Amino acid sequence: MTTLEDVRDHLLLDATVAGFIGTRLFALKRPQGSILPVVTYQVISGQRPQTWTGPAGMQRQHVQFSIWSTEYGQAYQIGQAIILSLDSFEGALFENQRDLMDDDNVFFGRAIDYFFWLKEE
Repeated sequence: MTTLEDVRDHLLLDATVAGFIGTRLFALKRPQGSILPVVTYQVISGQRPQTWTGPAGMQRQHVQFSIWSTEYGQAYQIGQAIILSLDSFEGALFENQRDLMDDDNVFFGRAIDYFFWLKEE
C-alpha cells in the first residue's frame, strides 16, 4: 500500500529538499522550538471511491504542505524543490500554491496543495 509515509520518505530522500530542511518534515505541526526552515503536512480531505462491486482499491488524499522560514525567498525555493521532487512520485497531482504568514508576522511561508492517489492492498 502506498501511504503518506511513502510521500514523506520520497521527499526526505530528495537531495535538494533534504539540503534545505534535513529531516524537519512533520505531520500537522512543527515541534515547539524547532529550527527553521521546516515543512509540515496535513490531510485536508480524502475520498475512497467505490464501484458497483465495492472499493476501487485507491484513495485520493488532498494534502497541504506548509513551508516555514525566516526568509521569503528560502520558503519559495523549498516549495519549488518539493514540487520538482513530487513530479516523479507516481499518483501525485499538483493543485496550487500560495503565500502564508504566521500569526505573529515573523515567519514567511508557502502552502502547496497536492492530490495523491494512494493504492490500497
